[in-house]
Order: sequence, then structure tokens, then C-alpha cells
Amino acid sequence: MTSGLNIKIITVYPYPKRGGCFRQVCAAIEGIASAGGEVHYLSAKPFPVKHGKRIMFHRFPFHSDSEMLFYPLFYLLSPIFLFYVVRKHNIRKALVFNEEFAAIFFLAKIYPGIKILLHIQGDMASLIRSKKMNPLAAFFLRLYGKAGILISDRVWAVSCDLIKRIGRYYGIQKQISCLYNAVPKNGLLLAECRNLRERYRIGDGKFIIGFIGSLIPRKNAAYLVEEFGRVPSGDKTLLIVGGGPDKADLCALGSSVCGKDAIVFAGEPEDYLDIAKSLDILVLPTLHDDCPRIILECLGLGTPVIASNTGGIPEILKYDELMFNPLEKGALEKKLERMIKDPSYLAEIKKLCSERKPFFDKDWGEEIVRLVKEN
Repeated sequence: MTSGLNIKIITVYPYPKRGGCFRQVCAAIEGIASAGGEVHYLSAKPFPVKHGKRIMFHRFPFHSDSEMLFYPLFYLLSPIFLFYVVRKHNIRKALVFNEEFAAIFFLAKIYPGIKILLHIQGDMASLIRSKKMNPLAAFFLRLYGKAGILISDRVWAVSCDLIKRIGRYYGIQKQISCLYNAVPKNGLLLAECRNLRERYRIGDGKFIIGFIGSLIPRKNAAYLVEEFGRVPSGDKTLLIVGGGPDKADLCALGSSVCGKDAIVFAGEPEDYLDIAKSLDILVLPTLHDDCPRIILECLGLGTPVIASNTGGIPEILKYDELMFNPLEKGALEKKLERMIKDPSYLAEIKKLCSERKPFFDKDWGEEIVRLVKEN
């Protein structure tokens, strides 16, 4: 991508993390740089991007493995560092990917002409609930979030559903536009089908159901394991790709409901897109997600996908056949059993997914470059 984007951008993220939100940040940085822009970012650790004259890392000097210590320091001191970087490099646009991070640009806003462009990737209320934050931390995070939205010049969110929830949660009337996530097309084009049966010693003829994501409570993989275990057919394997604190519990649950060999834990391989492309179907049983990257990746790869009818997912998948209630016992079991036994039903799932693909067939880097140029 080369469009001669002659502009300097700054962004911020406390430190690299697993998950779709951080991958969107990195893809945006690389997209802007490849289009000719100059990107500066503040973080405690360097991002996994190709640094050079167009991507510059500014290190936040204080880091601790304790979030209770690190985050207060980051929110307190990073405004000073951001102001310094903006002034030194004459940066006129900040591109931020969550509202609480936009708030720490309040000092930088003093610098004449700088614009803050905010793209909200997820629901703050759900984050606070999932992390079981104490009331004081939740109060300050909500305060930062509201301030970040108010000082931003333009605001987008990844789904219409999220826009409504933002307004209710913060009690604000500011205009927020919808800009769905997308994924870098280059990665999809390079993905290859792999022999998963040979790689993971899965028996021939087994129907491979995949889960790709963090093993945390919000992703609700335990529901998938339980529903999978109730499907009477033995011609099936569940391939779980990802890591996280729930892994040990999921292993124990899998052994109790499915037996020893029905579930394969694949860890966190770098070629997860190759795996996604090679699955018979991907299932995302998340309790809440606003615009999950893995769904968009599967649509782009041509892999059929079904997911929870929560958050912003109905805006992506649209059809009831592609969704299920992640709180209803048996809802997913019935769909899985039918897919395994009825090839025509699986063909219908594939057809509906292919109908949704054109609506999200965009390149994330190009979308971000357009956003920056137009604002």
C-alpha cells in the first residue's frame, strides 16, 4: 500500500497484549507507515511491528508486572510524555483505540492544531465486569473513558450496538459513528490449508470444530466444551487454539465430558490463520464481543463460522442459523449435531457465511488510512 500519506500520527497502548484489539492497533500502525505516514507510539514495551524511519517507539520508562502498580503510574505520567513527543516531533493527529487512552492526551491538546481520532474497540462496562474490578478502579476508569470521548475530535465504535451502550453508560450525547473492524488482507491471502489430522493426530474422517481465542471467562470456551461433549456422534474433534488462565480447567472439563482424545489443545501457534482456514467450522461462544476479529478472518478465509448472538455479532453474521444463545443449554449442541450428520445443513451454513463476506471484505490498513486522511 503506497498512497503518499504525508502525515505524522501518534498512538498509545500500555504494553503489548494478546487479543484482537492489540492486533488491530499494530495493523493500523503498519498500514499508516506503508502508506507513507510516520507513526509514533508510547508503550512500556516495543510492539511486534517493523520499526524503522516510519515507525518510532517511545518507551514509557516505568514498568511493573503488577497491574495495580503499573496502570496508575501509566495514567498519571503518560500525559507528560505524550505532550513532550507531540511537541518535539510536531505531531498533529493522535489515533487512539480505546476511550480511556484518549483521555491521557489532555495535555497534548494544549498543543495548537492537534486532533484526537478515537476508535472504540470494546465495551467498558463489560471490561470492568469481566475483570471484577474494585469500585474505586472502576470509577476512575469510567471517568477516564468519559473524558476521553469528550476531548476527542472524532469518535467511532466497532458496532451500532456498542454506540448505544456507550451513550447509556457514560450518559453523553456526543456523535459517534460506526466503523466496523476489518483485517489486513495480506495475511488472509498468504494463509494456506494444512493437514490438521496429520499435525494433531486426528483420526481420518473426523469433523474438526475449532475455537481460536483467549482462554478467559468472557470467551466462554467451557460452554463449547460442554455442548461438544453432549453431541452423540463420535466422528468429531474439538481443536482449541489459544492460551490463558482457563486452560487447566478446560482440560479437566474436557476429560470429564468427552474423554481423553476428543479435544486437542493446540497452544498458541503463529500460523493460526492457516489453522482457521483448515477447519470444518469455527465456533465462537463468547459471552460478549463487539466486533470479533476471528469472525472477520474466517469470513475472509472462506471458513464457515457460527457464534453467540451477543454484542455486535448479530450485525456481522445477521442470520439466526449462524448464531446461538451462549446461555442456553443445548442450543449449540443441536447445531453441531446437525452439521456433522447433515452435509446439506453445513453447506447452508457456508452459503450464509459467503453472503456476509462482501460486507466486511475490506483491508484494515486502507480503512485506517482513509479515516486519517479524511479527518
